[in-house]
Amino acid sequence: MTVLDYPDGEIGHTDPKELEAVIQKYIDQVKPNIIITYPVHGISGHHDHLACHAIVKRLYTDLKSKPEYSYLKRLAFMTMPTPKANENAGGNSNLNTSNEKHIDCIVNLSNEHLSKLGKALHCYKSYREVIQEHNPAKSIGSKIYFEFYDENFDEPVDALTHGL
Repeated sequence: MTVLDYPDGEIGHTDPKELEAVIQKYIDQVKPNIIITYPVHGISGHHDHLACHAIVKRLYTDLKSKPEYSYLKRLAFMTMPTPKANENAGGNSNLNTSNEKHIDCIVNLSNEHLSKLGKALHCYKSYREVIQEHNPAKSIGSKIYFEFYDENFDEPVDALTHGL
C-alpha cells in the first residue's frame, strides 16, 4: 500500500493528470496484476476517496488497453456490504456500502490479518479520533469484500486472484 503525501481533503482540487502520472509511476515500478482502490461511493464518502476512485479507474482503463500493460488483470474496489450481507460485523451506519449483488469477492481474514489491520489503522495519526469513534475494523468483521471492475461473479469468489 502506498499513501501519497497530498493535503487531506484536497485531492479533488488537484490536477487529476498530475495524480495519474504519480500513480502510473508506481504501476510502472511494481507491475501489479491487481490494483485496489475505493469503490464509487468511497466507503466513508470522503471527497478524496471519491476522487481516487475516479482517477484510478480512468487510469486503469487507459493502461489496460495498451499491450505493454498486459500484466494488469484486475481492478478491485475494497468495499463493505449492506448490513444484511455483513451480519458478523459490527456495522456502521456512517459508512457507505455496496449492494450484495455487486460484491464479487469475499476474503476471510485470519487473526493475524486482523492484527495487521489494527496496526495499519493505528498509523493514521491524523484520523485516530475518527478511527476510534467509528471502529472500521469492527465494521469489517472477519471478512473483507471487493467489487471487481468489468467482471461479475454470480457467487462471490474467495480470492482476489481467482481466475487470473
